[in-house]
Amino acid sequence: SSCSSGDAVRYANELSEKQYPGENLNQRGDALRHLLWQGALQQQYGDIPAAAVGWAHELGDASPAEKEMDTFNNELGRQLGSEAATKEELLQHAIDAINQGKAKTIE
Repeated sequence: SSCSSGDAVRYANELSEKQYPGENLNQRGDALRHLLWQGALQQQYGDIPAAAVGWAHELGDASPAEKEMDTFNNELGRQLGSEAATKEELLQHAIDAINQGKAKTIE
């Protein structure tokens, strides 16, 4: 199945908003968005392209804390993407990671 990086962004945005409504900045929804976005790119294009897109995106982050959070979650997302066979499995792994405190948020 073909999927552009734009599709990965839309997929991540929609699911994270559905799962954690209104938590889009530095909270669980934000973490889930990064996990799903990078996981989906990893599944589609592999680790190196996904990482490159992730790093480029975080150059614009507002604060060092945000950059650290996003970079951490991007890396975790790529790991989850490589372990999951499907997007559905990726979503489940990502939610589990957040519930188990493995993903980074800024409270």
